[in-house]
Amino acid sequence: MPTNSLSASQIVDLANGTLADLGRFKMEDLMSDLQEFPAAHELMQKARQEKADGLAIRWNALTSTGTNGKFTGLHGRDNIDITAGELYQEIPWRYYKNGMAFDRREVKINGGASKIFDVVKARRHRMYAEGVEDMESTFWDGPTGSTDTTTPFGLLNYWLDYSATTGFEGGDHSYHAGGVGGKLCADYPRLEHYTFNFSTINQATIRLIRGALRQTRFHGIVQAQKQQISPYANGFRRAIYTIYDNLQAMEELLEAKNDNHGNDLAKYDGMVHIAKVPVIDVPYLSENHATSDPFIGIDWEQVKVCYMKGEWFRETPFTIKSEQHNDLEMHTDCQFNIKVIQRRKGIWLGAKSDPLSD
Repeated sequence: MPTNSLSASQIVDLANGTLADLGRFKMEDLMSDLQEFPAAHELMQKARQEKADGLAIRWNALTSTGTNGKFTGLHGRDNIDITAGELYQEIPWRYYKNGMAFDRREVKINGGASKIFDVVKARRHRMYAEGVEDMESTFWDGPTGSTDTTTPFGLLNYWLDYSATTGFEGGDHSYHAGGVGGKLCADYPRLEHYTFNFSTINQATIRLIRGALRQTRFHGIVQAQKQQISPYANGFRRAIYTIYDNLQAMEELLEAKNDNHGNDLAKYDGMVHIAKVPVIDVPYLSENHATSDPFIGIDWEQVKVCYMKGEWFRETPFTIKSEQHNDLEMHTDCQFNIKVIQRRKGIWLGAKSDPLSD
């Protein structure tokens, strides 16, 4: 059937049928100035996602043991106290929307009805390319300041707090006076995350990173049997993310330890590990945080994207646009936020300076 004989309603039906056939978008189909999207790639994995409901995203934690245990003799008297040892944290929902449209006259007059597939597919990929870029930048940075009430809670502008002191010194973020998850580290010191400062990539810095990895390797006092062996999605659970210059310097350190390069002058590209944890360069960090040069450690069992059921890149059918009768449009929506379940285990930060000053 020639395209110019299709009615507007038939074009809508054809576009919606095409949309249903496209399936989930894939990273390799998208286009961007960034070479890779490490954060967006992880967040799109089912293992990194959690469904949630309610007015906000809430989770509970145990903050201390009981105080009733004691060694005693025969006929010792009982004295059981009830003490507070639990807290809950809460973060609000954030919302994301995008969309795409085309004019029915963009379909080639003599091309046949199937030509509309090219229009829908190309515009859908462009829409999701923007979505992936937005997800990548949001994950690493997050809110632009204390008055930003629409951006999801990313790492450097919400969950991570820079300190030049080595240890669990990452406290209440300057952008968020109420504390992360609504709880102040001043009241709950075990909510602080690990930090350190470095000036150059050398063996001393490697020791600092090894220390961060060791000090954040917490295991629960009581573990279920299935928790004895940690799951490793995509081949790893923990990873270290940094800028390219840092990774390149670490590769050169590795090369200096082994003179047997053969005919490969970049033998150790992509092979840097510290304590068996991979070091991965992030193009977004290289472009936006090349002054502070951060190392960000993540335990992906603790870092999740929480979304409202049915509201994770939900696509609406094509409809004819109001007041533009030749245009067909569709929309996609997300209701979600980024959650770090346990800061002292899930994330750590080492940097030359405060990333907020980049």
